[in-house]
Parts: sequence; structure tokens; C-alpha cells
Amino acid sequence: MAGWYVYLIECRDGSLYTGIATDVDRRYAEHVAGKGARYTRARGPLRLLASYTREDQAPTMNQLGDPTVYTTGVRVFDLQRGETVEVTRITGGSPDLEGGRREVFKLGVTYKPFENTTFHAGYARY
Repeated sequence: MAGWYVYLIECRDGSLYTGIATDVDRRYAEHVAGKGARYTRARGPLRLLASYTREDQAPTMNQLGDPTVYTTGVRVFDLQRGETVEVTRITGGSPDLEGGRREVFKLGVTYKPFENTTFHAGYARY
């Protein structure tokens, strides 16, 4: 499932533009091509500064509704004790299972001290 991203663009006049999109790279390319928002068409996008998304995902029907199955006598190796032990393995669904969540934050900086020299730095936290 595609999530929504909030993104921040610096324009050529030094102003900032904030937008939302499901595909930030595609949307930024539209801004650069002059097919984006009126604001960026008038001021010209300079660079993509940051983007952020949070995706919520519901548990699957199997994770919620499968019956709970207890299997006794399953042999596994216990690394802590250094021996094989018998355990009870529990598999199946849980009606109390919460959905998953993923947050992505990206930040980029471009610095051009001279005409033919450009430095790019990026940071991402997943």
C-alpha cells in the first residue's frame, strides 16, 4: 500500500513550498518540468529539501482470525543453555493484534560554493 509523503522544496527565490504526494521523486520531476503547482512554476524549484511519511498497515485476516494452535514437544536448540529442549509452540491468529506502522524521514542539503563545485548530503531515518 502506497503511503502519502509530505515534502519540502526550496525555490529559486529562497521561498519554501510544501506539498503532498504518493511518489515524491515523480512529483518533484513534475515541478522541475513546469507541470507542478502554480507556486513552483512561478518561482522555479531549486531542490528537494525533505520528505516524511508514516504508513499504517492493518493486520491480515490470517493474523487476526486463524485459530490458535498449541504444538507440544517441539524440539529446539537453546543457545543460552547449549542443549536441545522441548517447548510448546503457539501459532495462529490473535484478535488483539495491532497493525504495523512505518515512519520514513529524509533530509537533503545541496551546497554550491563555486560554479563547477556542488556538495550533496543526505540523511534518512527509517
